[in-house]
Amino acid sequence: MKILIKINGMSCTSCASGLENKIRKINGVITADVNFTNGLLALEFDEKKVSLEYINDQIVSFGYESTLIDNDSHDFVEDSKKELKKLKKNFFLSLGLGLPVIIFSLMKLFSLPTDFIDMRYAALIQFILATIIIVINSNIYASGFKKIMNRDPNMDSLIEIGTFAAYFYSIAITCILWFYPTIKSGALYFESTIMILIFISLGKLLEHSAKEKTNDSLKEMMRLQPSTANLIVGNDRKVVDVKTLKKGDIIMILPGEKVPVDGMVIDGVSAIDEKIITGESIPVDKSIGSKVIGGTMNLNGSLRVETTNVGQDSILSKIIRVMQEASSSKAPMQLLADRAAFYFVPTIVTIAIMSSLAWLFVGKDIFFILTIFVSVLIIACPCTLGLATPTAVIMGIGLGVKNGILIKSGKALESASKVNYILFDKTGTLTKGDPKIIGTSTDMDEKKFIQLVSSLEYMSEHSLAIPIIAMAKDMGMKNIKVDGFKALIGRGIEGVIDGKKYVFGSYPLILDIKSDLGRFIDDYSSFKKKGATTMFLSSEGVVIGCIGIKDTVRDEAKEVVSILKKKGMRVGMITGDNEEVASGIGKDVGIDDIYSRVLPHEKAEIIKKIHDQGNIVSMVGDGVNDAPALVQSDLGIVMSSGSDITIEAGEVVLMDNDLKSLVSLFDLGKYSVMKIKQNLFWAFFYNLLGVSVAAGLFYPFTGWLLNPALAAMAMAMSSLSVVLNSLSMKSYKEA
Repeated sequence: MKILIKINGMSCTSCASGLENKIRKINGVITADVNFTNGLLALEFDEKKVSLEYINDQIVSFGYESTLIDNDSHDFVEDSKKELKKLKKNFFLSLGLGLPVIIFSLMKLFSLPTDFIDMRYAALIQFILATIIIVINSNIYASGFKKIMNRDPNMDSLIEIGTFAAYFYSIAITCILWFYPTIKSGALYFESTIMILIFISLGKLLEHSAKEKTNDSLKEMMRLQPSTANLIVGNDRKVVDVKTLKKGDIIMILPGEKVPVDGMVIDGVSAIDEKIITGESIPVDKSIGSKVIGGTMNLNGSLRVETTNVGQDSILSKIIRVMQEASSSKAPMQLLADRAAFYFVPTIVTIAIMSSLAWLFVGKDIFFILTIFVSVLIIACPCTLGLATPTAVIMGIGLGVKNGILIKSGKALESASKVNYILFDKTGTLTKGDPKIIGTSTDMDEKKFIQLVSSLEYMSEHSLAIPIIAMAKDMGMKNIKVDGFKALIGRGIEGVIDGKKYVFGSYPLILDIKSDLGRFIDDYSSFKKKGATTMFLSSEGVVIGCIGIKDTVRDEAKEVVSILKKKGMRVGMITGDNEEVASGIGKDVGIDDIYSRVLPHEKAEIIKKIHDQGNIVSMVGDGVNDAPALVQSDLGIVMSSGSDITIEAGEVVLMDNDLKSLVSLFDLGKYSVMKIKQNLFWAFFYNLLGVSVAAGLFYPFTGWLLNPALAAMAMAMSSLSVVLNSLSMKSYKEA
């Protein structure tokens, strides 16, 4: 079972990494990916071995709260808004209360007169304000304490140790001022505690706001689902909750309204804007028999629609689900950052202690040592490491959706940047998947011949069946009952009509059953020269007729193949069709590597061989029949036509059904990976430099000693800089 769970209470990526490792150890859990950026846990588990209730109890015992995600609701968005409101409140309260202390500290720093208040009362006021600010930010201390008790310290633990060290030291100095005024006392660090918490709360606010923007595409999708629909009951129309709709209900969609669920038009004419789903910028005309997609916008006419997919089965719900899972998935590049984050906090605590002891050994006073200890703890930022990859991945996925490309995971986005060999299926991918009959030849009455062939093909799912059945219908022929029907995968079909066995299939099949071709060999040659597929009807060992069927190449196919080649990719075509037809299509679009007469299961074997030669292979197909090849490839890409999206079949869905989107996909993959590398570089560089400065490594040469408050500000800004770098992807323009 696969589900998404919203996790509350994570303060940094070491939380996410630690929680992920603990959940994975639960017996029965198959996979668990925790994404700190959006707080989602993508969980897969065996219901026979472990219950969801047990997993939830374990999550709570680890110190977190969990909520099952329902993508038909707006809870995901509302929870995020509540969190943002809470962070704003904490920051402005902390700033308002801490401002007097900050001003007083600045006056002392610039040697301005401060003798207007007794130092004992100044210390007492600072103590009271610092205590209130600590209470306001108590969630940080609660989280940090829990993680310490669980022997799994996180970023909050570092803040807690650092600020409490300064806070309790200052309390001791305050007590000396009040009760032992004759004893020389040290400086107060209440302002450091206060400023650290102000900057930490500001950093969390800015970080959350920025992360919110990376989820804009997902939130936009979730808002597409209207909450009500116009249900037709008899001659009446009433407004109902969209969640109450069932398959087969009749609804009315008025001009300017969003389509509530997937359905088929049974009355009316209109144009619908489907850009948000398919990426198609031009409104699509709809009339009786047309399919409509939930979440799209009805423009200028009223439509009466019979619902087909509702609730979790609707295309919009599936896309939202895929986007949620994709934003919770991890690109392979994230593994390095995860490993670093897991060991980060214990390493920083060790560095803080060791550097403090080192300065104690060389004779520095307690104030210097305390500054070193607190600064090292505060400036270290595992969040920067953890945000580097997921923020860029989420932005990349959002950019894909806006361009009609549904990218299902961070892995798929990263794979798109590495592909150097792309294989196309022929029918429905390089071609339009709309084959036409270009000629027939038979020794019997043509109508009878078409009736026999149509009756056999009526039970087939092959794309070539469509034009044959349509031709029989145009001739006014009704199908005859077929007994013993059998599909000969990749070759043809057979069945018994009126007690006589017929075989309808390809040239190789006719040769295999040793059926006499007679004069039809000439028709085969003629159709072959035209690049058409020839299908023969045989009975009792003799061919009695044939049909030439040809698919047309997509308008953009040749241009796309040319662009991919210029980008250094090898391009191939893999098809079950014969060599002549495959070669003709290949020549038309400029493909040299052609694999013909390949059965569905053999496609996967060919892809494996190409991969084993050191290539990163992408397979582009048109649906479920290409599933083995799509799974075997490094990046499975599925063509789609609006409401016929086969979301489960590949890692990427081209929702606009346009091959030009392939070029956009590979460019977007490279761009996103570049951003991830930039983020990771600055994350590692920042932590290395920041901790070095805070530990006093440069002090003997430069006299630099980092103030804990400045360390807090630097920590907040580092996370923000990584998120802003990812947000800059919004300005991405296709080459």
